[in-house]
Amino acid sequence: MATSPIPNSLTLLMLSGTGCITLGLASLGRLGWDTLLATPPGDFKVMVWAGLFNALGFFMLTKALELISMVHANAINASQVAMAALAGVLVFSEPVTTALVVGVGLMVVGMLLIDRRGATLAEDGP
Repeated sequence: MATSPIPNSLTLLMLSGTGCITLGLASLGRLGWDTLLATPPGDFKVMVWAGLFNALGFFMLTKALELISMVHANAINASQVAMAALAGVLVFSEPVTTALVVGVGLMVVGMLLIDRRGATLAEDGP
């Protein structure tokens, strides 16, 4: 388990702030004020919601690192790729390809091996 005297909210603020500043400045430098301000209000609304959900995800990850082992938290976090692939197929009617099936299968096998290795280490000792 990960512990730190720094509160999750400060960590979240630092991560989100760094992302907003760096990507904001990169967008401004590449596109300019006129192009950025021409973005439709609906698109800004979607970006704000995406940012809030991203912040919520980081907060949940840091909270998970306090409650469970880092290996298990990272395995769960890595499973988001498989969940996104499944959502793509179910929600957006994306085709089920061989690469998709193999990739999701490797993700599942990897997660199972992580859990198995942890059990083996616990039995053998340090």
